[in-house]
Amino acid sequence: RGTESPELFRRWAAIAMVAGLLQRRVWCDIGKGKLFANQYILLVSPPGVGKSIVLKRVEELWKLSEKIFIGDETTTIPGLLDFMQDCSSPVSGPFGETLVTHPLSVAPREYGTYMKAYDLSVLTSSMTSGIAQVPSPR
Repeated sequence: RGTESPELFRRWAAIAMVAGLLQRRVWCDIGKGKLFANQYILLVSPPGVGKSIVLKRVEELWKLSEKIFIGDETTTIPGLLDFMQDCSSPVSGPFGETLVTHPLSVAPREYGTYMKAYDLSVLTSSMTSGIAQVPSPR
């Protein structure tokens, strides 16, 4: 509230904020496996409607937590995946085992310049299988 952004943008920004904070520490067992709060949320509108305002607020709220990793919106997807390798986050598994995850939350303001069409398959494969094969940008 109190922003010029439409209510729908504020609602989806709130969902993105919660999902970004949960990362891979919380899941639901749906019988076939675990369901995580992974989200691809795109706010689409003409310029000046308020996308950047709510996304900036999401990122500000994420930064209040010291337990999550926040990606740089100006990097490439290979750079982002490379950074994810450094984002190690051990979590407790359902049977008391320790699982090492590499979660990352990103709130890019200009998605078209952030994600190229050829990067989508890399990102999708990393989210579904947990493995992404891309050359390191370092």
